[in-house]
Formats: sequence, C-alpha cells, structure tokens
Amino acid sequence: MVQKVKIDSMIPVLNIKFIKENFFLISILIGVLVGIASGLILRQFDLSDDVVSILAYPGEIFLRALKLIILPFIICCVIIGTTRLNISQNKNIALRVIIFFFLTTLFNVILGISLGLILNPGGMSTQLESSHTALTTQKLSLLDSLLDVGRSGTNTLGLIFFFVLFGSILGTMEKQKKTLVDFFSATYDVLQKMLKIVIWFTSVCVASIICSKIVSVPYLWKTVQQLGLFIAISVSGLLFYQLVVAQLIYFIIVKKNPYKYYLGIMPAIMTGFATASKAATLPVMFKVLEDLKMNSKITQFVLPIGTINLNGSAQFNGFAMIFLAQMANVTLTINDIITLVFACTLASMSSAGVPSAAIVVVTLLTSIINISTENIGLLLSVDWLLDRFRTATNVLGDCYTVAVVQQLSQKELKEESPQNAFTEDIEMNTQKAESTP
Repeated sequence: MVQKVKIDSMIPVLNIKFIKENFFLISILIGVLVGIASGLILRQFDLSDDVVSILAYPGEIFLRALKLIILPFIICCVIIGTTRLNISQNKNIALRVIIFFFLTTLFNVILGISLGLILNPGGMSTQLESSHTALTTQKLSLLDSLLDVGRSGTNTLGLIFFFVLFGSILGTMEKQKKTLVDFFSATYDVLQKMLKIVIWFTSVCVASIICSKIVSVPYLWKTVQQLGLFIAISVSGLLFYQLVVAQLIYFIIVKKNPYKYYLGIMPAIMTGFATASKAATLPVMFKVLEDLKMNSKITQFVLPIGTINLNGSAQFNGFAMIFLAQMANVTLTINDIITLVFACTLASMSSAGVPSAAIVVVTLLTSIINISTENIGLLLSVDWLLDRFRTATNVLGDCYTVAVVQQLSQKELKEESPQNAFTEDIEMNTQKAESTP
C-alpha cells in the first residue's frame, strides 16, 4: 500500500519533468494544432486579403528574422568547423559526408520513381479546373541550372564552398588563425543568443503560418479529394524513409536505439514541417544536436553543407515526374527511367533549401523526357502541404548524417591532440570566468 502511494505521488513529478524537458516540442505541437483548427474555422468566412495578410504577418516576421541570421551563421559555422578540424582529417570526413549525401539522395529518387511506377497514381484521368494554372513557359536547361552553381559566386553553394576552402586553408596557418577563429567564435556565440530569443516565439509563429496557408489556399477540399492518392503515396513514401529506412541506417552504423535519437531531433523536424524551409530550420537543428551532445566539429561541418542534402525533395522529384508522365499518357522506356534517376539526383543536390524549390526542379526536369508542364498546376495546388513533409525529411537527413558521420569518424576525432583540446577548454573556462561579474 505504501509502495502504491509512493508511485502515485511520483506521477505528477514525472509529468512536470517531462513537460520541462520537452517544453519546446510541446509548444510547437500546440502551435500546429491551433494553426490547423483556426485555419479550418476561419476558412468558412470570406476573409479579405488584408485579413489574411494580418494572419500571416507573425509567421512572415519569424521567417525573415531567422533568414536574416542564416548567412552569418553559416559562415561562422563553416569557418569554425573546417578550421578546428585538421585538414588531412577534414578530407576524410568531407568525403564521408558527400558520399552519404549522394547515396541517400539516390536512394530516395529510386524510391520515389518506384512508388510511382508500382502504384500508378497518375492513372486517373480526373483533372482539376485549376490544373491549367498559368506557368512561366521559359525553356530552362538542366545543364545550365547545374552550371549556374559555378557561374554565380553569390549563391548558397558558392558561398559554402568558398568558406570551406577558406577555413581549411586557415586551419593550416597556426600563427595567423587564432585571431580570426576567436572573432568568428565570438560572433557565433552572439548569434546563438539572438536565436534563442527568436526561437521563443516559434509556437505562435508556427500557428500563424499554418493558419494563413489553410485560409488562403483555393479549392482546399476539392484538391484533397482529387489528389488524395497522390498525397497519400507521397506522404507515405516520405514517412517510410523517416520511420524505417533512416532508423535502419542509424541502427546498423551507430548501433544504438534510433528512435531515441529521432525523438531528440523532433523539434527540428516539427519546425521544418511548420516553416517549409530548411534554411529557417537550421538554427533549431544546431540547438537540438547540441542538446543531444553531438560533436560540435561534425555538426558545424555537416549542417551548412546540408543545402545539397535534400532527401525528401529527391523522393518527391522522382515520384512527381512519374505522376506527370502518367497524367500526360507518356510511356517511359528503361532509358527514360535511368535518365530520370540521375537527372533527379543531380537536380535535387543543386536546388536551394527554400520553400517549394522542388516544384521549380520538377518544372526543369519535364524537358528531360518531353512532358508537358500543364499538369504541374495539380502539384502546385497541394504543394503547400507536401512541401512541409519534404522539408521535415530534408531536416531529418542532415541530423542523421551528423550521427552517422560522427560514428564513422571516431578514429579521426580521437586522433586530435588531447593537449590542444585541454588547452582550448582552459581558455574557454578562463574567458567565461573573466566575463562573469
């Protein structure tokens, strides 16, 4: 009897502890539910564009605030990460990252194409009245889009490659690097504090974003009804990769419980789902991985380069191309399928991590197998929802890359000079002591 009383008295304590430990995740879930409920209710009224703009305003400010910090955040992370890693070891870690990115992207493209070929979602002849949405009829070249990565030094990939090279070379300059590393480390700390302020408003802004999207999207129920099969298969494929494939990879390589890690990164996944922007989710990814005690050197090296790792978008690109071919009654040959596999893989790794980037890539890929773009209006009508599932999978891909690469790079990480690591800790503790009043 006494034991029962003790157990019952512990339940409230455990509940309070659970809420404190998972407050960030719980607040985001509440924001998602409030956004969906309020959006469905307000959709019953004929709201003006001004009212919709007001509903979307908090979410818009939230995204702008995050994106404002992204570029300096990426620069600091890349430089700190590449500088702190020994350049000879850095090559091995970078090679593992790129290979893992490529293999997971290729797998998702093949998975998406396979789902389309087997389940035949485009076999339906039904089209929405809005499926002939006017699209820009520019003749885009896939080769040109890939070459533009090198032509423009101001795009995200160009900046990342530049600062990876900058940090790697700076890491070899023992005497000169300390001043710059201290500067970027201090800047990183400032940005972290700024991000904590912004992140506190995540739940409110998530509700704003989802509510405004539900209110503003046209023909919501008709779209859901006629594209139900496409949505169901697409979401199922993404969830299959998240809940089965990624967990299996983690279990085989890391040899730990994958679902414990999955729960730990859930705030980042939910933020990616709500914002539909991997770039805006980057600060949250750093936060959750820091909470999970992941190696900061791997995290700061992998996440900024993660702009080329879009697993969810890769799967969607392959699946959407098969769907559009079926809607247009285009028969695909084996050569067409092989061409699509490599084209979707390269295009996915070349697209920016911004909302609805996959639709731009799909529009680009239609020229590869001569598919009309008129049915892309079907995808546009539901992309506001699918983009969120894609982004959540993209975020998961980066977080699992950190875990896998860290496990595979134990030898390089252990070969670091213990004396250097001890000296860095002493310096950090001394600086904190001096700054403490």
